[in-house]
Amino acid sequence: MISRCWGANALDAKTLRPAFPPYSVHCLRTPFGRDVKVAVLGLTNPGIAIWDKANVQGKMTFPGLEEQAAKYVPRLRALGADVVIVSAHSGSSGTSSYGDQLPYVENAAGLVAEQVPGIDAILVGHAHTEIPEYRVKNKATGKDVVLSEPLKWGAAAYAVRLRADVVEGLLVGGEGVGEGAELERGGGGSEDHAAVVG
Repeated sequence: MISRCWGANALDAKTLRPAFPPYSVHCLRTPFGRDVKVAVLGLTNPGIAIWDKANVQGKMTFPGLEEQAAKYVPRLRALGADVVIVSAHSGSSGTSSYGDQLPYVENAAGLVAEQVPGIDAILVGHAHTEIPEYRVKNKATGKDVVLSEPLKWGAAAYAVRLRADVVEGLLVGGEGVGEGAELERGGGGSEDHAAVVG
């Protein structure tokens, strides 16, 4: 099943299981004779429990991004993922606009990068700010995780290029491929948006 919506921390309130697929794994061809397995983990904003209360109360629950990433990233690596990218409906500041109404940090992408080993890049979207490139050192590995937030409403687009070294036909680097990440900004506007989403 192909899903356009992933939500490792968007849980059914009764079963406490993800209401949407938590991740997807894709095999990408390379010119080096070995496919690269890329996993995309989806995380959403726990603030949904407040701002969309009428639609989700009693139906869904939204645990913290850090906790769910710590649960799923090791699973993705165990599935053989060479690259792990997180798609997060979250800002990167480590703050919340709801104070103590929310038991989890709303803008937690930077905390996820810092606390959860095994992530190469995080695509951020929630704070409506443009962050072309923000690198966070993971406390466990000491490696950089690259974060990027392309403003809002398709105003900008970024291409994240992750470097993977191939030695004698084998992908090396594994965890922390993001160390050699480069970002490229597209302009924005309807032409760029159409080129990205079709």
